[in-house]
Amino acid sequence: MSWRCPICGTHNDAAEKRCKVCGAYSPNEPTIPRQEGARGGQPAAYRIVIKIEDVPIKELIGTTFTVEVPPTGGVITLGRASDNTVIIPDPTVSRRHARIVVSRSTAILEDMGSRNGTYIISGGNEVRVSVADIGDDTLVRLGATTVLRIQISGVKQ
Repeated sequence: MSWRCPICGTHNDAAEKRCKVCGAYSPNEPTIPRQEGARGGQPAAYRIVIKIEDVPIKELIGTTFTVEVPPTGGVITLGRASDNTVIIPDPTVSRRHARIVVSRSTAILEDMGSRNGTYIISGGNEVRVSVADIGDDTLVRLGATTVLRIQISGVKQ
């Protein structure tokens, strides 16, 4: 029987002890002692800044979205639908196009089955991804034309 990740919602095989997307432990696993952070026993929260570099609606270029993620992690959704964390009004972007899953030690970009794809841009090359680790300064293309710069502070790489 599979289990659903309590952090990112991904379905995992019953034999897996950790989530295949965000690395969170299965709710059926024994509790792991929490590592204390440097500031008063609390680890720092993560700040994700998403800047629109290119989009069909030119007035939106340069718009930034700042999302504070708690120390336990979280999920940031990207797409056209109004219930996303970051709403992108581009007809080539799916309603629920992609998500960024932040855990205690990593950030992962996951395509949510979009029709036009999610791409990591690096060194002039674009690579279509379904799931990929992302770092502090990552360029991402959603659909045919939307380019986002994702900046992460606090995530250990």
